[in-house]
Amino acid sequence: MPEASSGRSGQRGRDREDENELPSGGIGGGIFAPEVEDTYLFSFDANWLVTQMIEIDEGVQKVKDLTGSTFTVETGLNYLQQTDAIEVTRTRTKRGVEETTVYSDQDGDDVYTQVLEVEIYGADARPNKIEQYQFTFDANDMVTGYSRLKKGVWVAKNIDANESFDTITVGTDVFVTKTEVDGTEVEIEFFQDADGDDIWLEVGEAEMTTASPYYDAVLGEVTEPFTAWFMASVMAGGAVGWVV
Repeated sequence: MPEASSGRSGQRGRDREDENELPSGGIGGGIFAPEVEDTYLFSFDANWLVTQMIEIDEGVQKVKDLTGSTFTVETGLNYLQQTDAIEVTRTRTKRGVEETTVYSDQDGDDVYTQVLEVEIYGADARPNKIEQYQFTFDANDMVTGYSRLKKGVWVAKNIDANESFDTITVGTDVFVTKTEVDGTEVEIEFFQDADGDDIWLEVGEAEMTTASPYYDAVLGEVTEPFTAWFMASVMAGGAVGWVV
């Protein structure tokens, strides 16, 4: 995995499209919204292949449509020292956007929480999905201000107290990351100016909670291994082997 070097400075929630859900009549995951009431159940066959996924949202159970999804299941010892599926990763591509979602059950109660969702925007992603930004930098490559293109007009944005920016270099590739922490919710957006025209395109984003293993609550930032994994995935055009 390439090493990443960064320089820090200094949110935003995004409405997401609902998944096509199959009414279950009682038995259910979904697009990530880091809320404690959203939990998940999985059924596995004898080879730990996912056969069913269930979302429980405020007591309502829904069977999820798994069409086009692939799953990776990590087994290991949970807190009860029992061998079980402790982490499930779901990957799918929809309208040019590759989504990777991680669900975890460490306490062995067979109820999974969503700890991470990543979106990587491919060449086929809809144009209105890809946001455009301009950044101003100081002599140390720290972001001092930014604007967003909205309906053909550049609109200056304030850097709020709960927002921070990094400039990260991986080889010859340069990225800007924007992290927002709102309570226990964390969103990080990744931008790249691949053609050098000073317009930075959003190439992906991730959402997690401050309790996620991919977020360092002491430093108040996403972990370096996760950031390096994300950058490698963007440069590969899709999620590379899950190594964080």
